[in-house]
Amino acid sequence: MSETRQDWHAVAGMSDLPAGTARAVTLLGEDIALWRGESGSAQAWRNQCPHRGMRLSFGQVRGDRLSCRYHGWQFDTAAQCKFMPAHRKISPPASVCVPSYGCRESGGLIWIRLAGDGDGFEDTAAAGDTQADALFCKSIFVDGSLETLADRLVGAYFPPASRALEAMPGAGFEGEVLDHGRGADESHAVVAWRRRGREPEEAFSTSYHGMRPARSVIRVVAKTEDEPPEALMLALQAMTERRTGVHLATQSSGNDETDRQRRLYFGRWARRLRWFLEHPEAPFDGFRPWT
Repeated sequence: MSETRQDWHAVAGMSDLPAGTARAVTLLGEDIALWRGESGSAQAWRNQCPHRGMRLSFGQVRGDRLSCRYHGWQFDTAAQCKFMPAHRKISPPASVCVPSYGCRESGGLIWIRLAGDGDGFEDTAAAGDTQADALFCKSIFVDGSLETLADRLVGAYFPPASRALEAMPGAGFEGEVLDHGRGADESHAVVAWRRRGREPEEAFSTSYHGMRPARSVIRVVAKTEDEPPEALMLALQAMTERRTGVHLATQSSGNDETDRQRRLYFGRWARRLRWFLEHPEAPFDGFRPWT
């Protein structure tokens, strides 16, 4: 696996980890407990209680502490044990703690680094052009290495969300790639789109520029004539050598209903993307989501 413990990887959408919840994620083969206390900050720890080894992701969040499900040991946001139910009068020693990992939130996503804390995070976040008002859309998990998927995803393309939302519900699009090219960690393409069942003269063209500005980030910008550009970030999570997570985020419109529709739209596109990634030799069906 070419990825290192110093690399930052997105592992989940911020909205997929509400306050007071815990879940398990995998990064570079490591089992990690991801949880959020009532104060709102996300934490990433080794998914193992130092007492009897129970997975902490099975535990309960109590305020700003994570309680192990087995014997109820409680750990604060500094990963220190603060309470042992069987020894209520004993103050737990400082040595009773859980190994923790660098954890940051940006662009609608939660990012983890296994070695170190903040170094390099700003560069990774900027590479995806992430913003505080970014909209997390969908996570998919695909068989294949990060490098294999990144090579395909740098050429990803999608029907423009603005046109697709106008045609919803139920309208499918067919795309014809008119031009495309590849370089080192980038691609460009021009695609002619038309709604299924419509006449060819109703087609419109969209240009795409895909780039890989960081090891775990793909950014695709789509430009349709007379419309503002649409940017989509595909943040990659190297779970193991043979399994990769792909987390999608785009710009928020600032309108709750429009954002809901955009999330649904890119969620459907992501499911199509996953199917083609898992069946790369499948027959053409309207459009393949990468060139």
